[in-house]
Amino acid sequence: MKITKVQNKKLICLLFDKHDAHGWEHIRRTLNFAHIIAKDIKFTKEEMEYLDYAVLLHDIGYIIGEKIQL
Repeated sequence: MKITKVQNKKLICLLFDKHDAHGWEHIRRTLNFAHIIAKDIKFTKEEMEYLDYAVLLHDIGYIIGEKIQL
């Protein structure tokens, strides 16, 4: 079974949601700001896809770091 880009993004969001009650809200705000800036500098559709993943993964070290410290 192949996971689509949308499913992949949803899985990443669920990871943050399970970890932190405010995780999805943080991601939503960050995506919003990133998209405003990206549109202003005329990102292509492909660049927007990469940007979405970057925003979704930008706090992954935070989660991994906490898991390692436990």
